[in-house]
Parts: sequence; structure tokens; C-alpha cells
Amino acid sequence: MEEQVKEMLKQKADIEKEILNKYYILEKDGSCWLTSAYSRHTVIQSARRGLVFKTEDDAIKYDKKRQFISDVHNWAEIYNEGWRPNWCNVHQDKYCVEITPSTGYFYIARRNAINHLGLLPCFKSEKLARRFIEQFGESIKELLIDDCSKS
Repeated sequence: MEEQVKEMLKQKADIEKEILNKYYILEKDGSCWLTSAYSRHTVIQSARRGLVFKTEDDAIKYDKKRQFISDVHNWAEIYNEGWRPNWCNVHQDKYCVEITPSTGYFYIARRNAINHLGLLPCFKSEKLARRFIEQFGESIKELLIDDCSKS
């Protein structure tokens, strides 16, 4: 048992050393830097905020997703003209964009009381949801959906 504990502690130390030296931190301006350029405290704080990545490509992809999500929510805020879904109101229709990843087919789900908890905003009309798909559909597939054809 003592040997197992020692081995686990060694593995933890090895992982921490790798993270502190060979991973990447995503900065607020979108740049990425090796964790070895930072103090241990900064790396730990960045990791707690989800900003430490194994590869630079992972960090860049995450940043693109984050920017995209912000952009689509801003778009929805403008085009919904102040309308917000009220999930406590079962009489209010809410139109949510959903996708079948294996086919790449989008559909619009009319919701009243069940909040789909997705990354994408909901809309006040089906017409607006369709417009959203036309505007952002390809980017949604590229940035937010796992490519099922690679499985």
C-alpha cells in the first residue's frame, strides 16, 4: 500500500512538472505562451480558470469557440430586440437551434418549459432562428460540433 501511495505521488509530481513547463496558457489578447514562462502560482490560477492547454492548437481552438459564442449571443441580443426567454412562463414559445451531429442537420425546437441548456441562444420566433442558422450554421458545425465522420 505504501508503494502505491509513493507511486501515485510520483505520478502527480511528474504531471505537475509537465503542466508547469510544457503546457500553454491562453492570454486575454488571444496569444499563447508556454507555462514555463510563468510562476507556479500563475499557472495554477490560469488552470482554475480553464486557460491552460496541452497544445497551442487546443488553446487557439478554445479561444475561437469562446469568441464565437460571444458573437452569437450578441447577435441574438440585437435581433431578439430585448426579448429574453422566460423559462418560468410555460406559455411563452422559445425557438432553440439544435443539430444532429451525425448528419449535420439543424432543426428548430419550439420549447415552452424545458430549457435545453445549450451554448446557443434561443429566439423569439422560428423565422429568427432560421436566419440565425443561415448566418452561423457552418461556423457552429466547425467550432462547436464534434465531427462524427472521424469516428
